[in-house]
Amino acid sequence: MAANYRFGRTLLTLILFVLPISVCAAFDNDQGTEAHATLHAADRFPSALECRECHPRQYREWAVSQHAYAQISPVFNAMHGTILKLTNGTNGDFCIRCHTPVGMNLGEPLFTGNENRHQISREGVTCISCHRVNRNYGKISGRLALLEGGVQQRVYGPLGNERLEQVLCKGSGFRVERERIHEEIEQSFYITRPGFCGSCHDVTLVNGFLLSVASFISATCSLDSEFL
Repeated sequence: MAANYRFGRTLLTLILFVLPISVCAAFDNDQGTEAHATLHAADRFPSALECRECHPRQYREWAVSQHAYAQISPVFNAMHGTILKLTNGTNGDFCIRCHTPVGMNLGEPLFTGNENRHQISREGVTCISCHRVNRNYGKISGRLALLEGGVQQRVYGPLGNERLEQVLCKGSGFRVERERIHEEIEQSFYITRPGFCGSCHDVTLVNGFLLSVASFISATCSLDSEFL
């Protein structure tokens, strides 16, 4: 009888005290791992939220655009998953490398729930998807390497350092912290050309078939049929 009592008391102690502590420790560990991963990703690629501090108007335009919706779109994710399944994975990153350039540069899985992706990769075609491309890749379907580094890292734009010097000039009216601004803005002629956007929007399959043209024709036919 006494042995059964001691066993019951020990079991109750484990349930009431030890088990909750173990569960909480495991939960905290998962939370900590996720937080560290997010910080590490932020060191490699800054979020659009950081860009918003100095570029609020551009951020608002981006935040309501299809670029911001590119990766979290349920339609895209359903299509992407279906294509991977039907091709036994051989389609690779053909679709997703345009929808989350940061995610692919971080080496994330080709297909997973968005809750498993870094917050920055969920931003889809975010600021650095264009402004951290340091070379003209020409006619290529979206596989672009992004320059890594914090928000102070060099960026690429149509005006170059001319605009940066205006912002830093005394009496310019801009209030910026020097340590929170880009070290350099390198002038990029290709970012102003249609071909730069075409690397993702002018989709060419491996056999040379222009998918974007087929999509346009299909959409046009669908619209025409509504008025027949």
